[in-house]
Amino acid sequence: MLMYFILSTVREAETRDRLCIIFVDHNRNDLIQRVTKVIPITEELLQKGLIQKEDQSTITAPKTSQDQMGKLYQVLQEGGDETKSAFYRILLKQEPELLKELDAEFVDQSKSDIIRGVKEVKVTSMKLLHKRLIKKEDNDKISAAKTRQDQMTLLYQVLDERGTEAKSAFFWIIVFDNPPRLKYLVKQAETREGLVKQAETREGLAPETNSSIIQHQ
Repeated sequence: MLMYFILSTVREAETRDRLCIIFVDHNRNDLIQRVTKVIPITEELLQKGLIQKEDQSTITAPKTSQDQMGKLYQVLQEGGDETKSAFYRILLKQEPELLKELDAEFVDQSKSDIIRGVKEVKVTSMKLLHKRLIKKEDNDKISAAKTRQDQMTLLYQVLDERGTEAKSAFFWIIVFDNPPRLKYLVKQAETREGLVKQAETREGLAPETNSSIIQHQ
């Protein structure tokens, strides 16, 4: 029994690490723009032996936190998964509210995919109830809905009412219960972002294209 508990704990830790690495990669741009406590983060990475003293000097040399974070991400790429996982855990201590905000934003942006994909709605709702992030009447209302999609729609309404902390907890419940789900949701999100950028590029080129046509005529 003890061995099973140990193996289960190890597997959970490995799963959590994999999810954190995906989170760090996907949120690169937001973290570069929004992390402010770069120096304490690099100090802790240095103490853990995950970056070198010269890395820390390179990271902290720029004047802005955004430029510092850009340098830090270069070092994270070189350090690999272990360094990224440690970076996430340090962020959790140094910038917990930012991480919750990013979780919540992802939940909002991926709403359609999550509503379609999450099957275990009652279990998820119950876990939120146990964490005291939703009320019993919320859970009862969600469970009473006839279809899974209706349940998920109601759950999203409750999450909107409960705010960032509830959405952050929801995010980690649904990805930890089904680890491949995060890769899928990230892929869908990146596809949407790519389509938006393509549309913006086309719109940006349109006036110039029209002008060149007029001049040619």
